[in-house]
Amino acid sequence: MSSSEYKCLARVPYELRTETTCTAAEQCRAQTLASLKPHPELVEACAPLYSAITEIAHTTEACSPSGETNELVDEDIVNFYAVANAVRIEVAPLAARGELGEAATRVLDAIRFVDDLGRKGTVLGSALSTSAAGRLADTLDELATDPRLTDDDARAIARDLDVLLASSPRWDAVMRQEQATSAKTAPLMRTDMIPVLAILDAQAPGIQRVCSGTLRDCVEHLDEVHVEGAADFKEFAQRLGRRDSALAFVRMQIALRLAPPADCSNPARRRAILQPWADRAVVGEGRDPVVTPPAWQINPTDPPRLVPRALRCVHATI
Repeated sequence: MSSSEYKCLARVPYELRTETTCTAAEQCRAQTLASLKPHPELVEACAPLYSAITEIAHTTEACSPSGETNELVDEDIVNFYAVANAVRIEVAPLAARGELGEAATRVLDAIRFVDDLGRKGTVLGSALSTSAAGRLADTLDELATDPRLTDDDARAIARDLDVLLASSPRWDAVMRQEQATSAKTAPLMRTDMIPVLAILDAQAPGIQRVCSGTLRDCVEHLDEVHVEGAADFKEFAQRLGRRDSALAFVRMQIALRLAPPADCSNPARRRAILQPWADRAVVGEGRDPVVTPPAWQINPTDPPRLVPRALRCVHATI
């Protein structure tokens, strides 16, 4: 990411904080797209970021202009975290005008963008990418549950989500990048990095063996290949899976959106509709069932979501 893109992102948290009314002791919830004030000057300042998102979203990983690595992701945590809000600021006017399909396309492109950066970052970069993807999924859900969204636009969102779910970032690739970045930065460190590099090298074969399949298999067997003295990154691997559970939730919402109203409101028929994504997210009971990550993605220290993800029966009005 360029310096102009980071300058834009540095402004985003400040601009949004000026609109919140909660006190410092409260946890401020994200504003809805409908309540977000227009920020034309900020949108203009973030034009380089939006251009980069579009460019990266429509290139292959091998040809990605972000390069083989993305060290900036790890260097500026707060700014990278603001990508999701920068995109909300961009798409809010589109949603207000009823251009929901275009708004959804830009959110989906942003998810591809953070995926790309996460793949080229280290463990920390992957965590930031996963968090940003989850926040973007929440924005996409707002669009998916807007009654003005057409069925054609909903089907387009579904196709893009299917592609994203089929191309999830891999933990073994993240750890290879962690090892490569550690080796690259070792000469710049004041402490002796040789023991650290030796540990990373020792655990690499084990991670490659247990993480060459599904992420769930990887998480459930990481303890078996842990090397003494190595950092325990299992919690980060668990969090990587939440990118899929968040996207699966929106894909479920779209599936219900396109289903006949009688099927959406019928619990048995609804379960059948949602079955294709049953391994990626857990669906509760009730009229508006809450969707949560699978147990293998949950860590006891995780804070609860302020606003649970809940499926709704919403159908197009146009």
